[in-house]
Amino acid sequence: MAPMDKNVKQLYDALVNLIINLHLQKDRLTREEMYCLLSVLDMVLADKEDQGLVQALREWQEGQPNQEIDAIIKATLLNIDFAKPAMLAANVDTIGELVRYNKSLVESRPAEDGPSPDEPSPDELSGDDEPSSEEPATDEPSSDE
Repeated sequence: MAPMDKNVKQLYDALVNLIINLHLQKDRLTREEMYCLLSVLDMVLADKEDQGLVQALREWQEGQPNQEIDAIIKATLLNIDFAKPAMLAANVDTIGELVRYNKSLVESRPAEDGPSPDEPSPDELSGDDEPSSEEPATDEPSSDE
């Protein structure tokens, strides 16, 4: 690891302790998740070449959630051998492709805000040319009697 200034070293130590604590004491991270996070931390704070991983992770987090794609990306991250730059680069490409695929799914999904201009309105479906102004009939007797 390259020499770090005092503040970066303190940040690094605090994050390592947090990650290890989340695994060992809190049981919130699996062993694989812990090692993955520690590897990413080493890569970022030691100024190692990340092959675009950090940017791919940012794009993933900025996108719309998709459980299936998120699970595939997580599995991909957990299986990266960070010591092998070629493997890291290939997995970063895979993550980028998944993020782009998810984005294309979101963009191709019809808007859920209301009917599209091509969809008929409820009045057009009922066959009425004009909206009805009559109140619906009820079986209750009127109170005027």
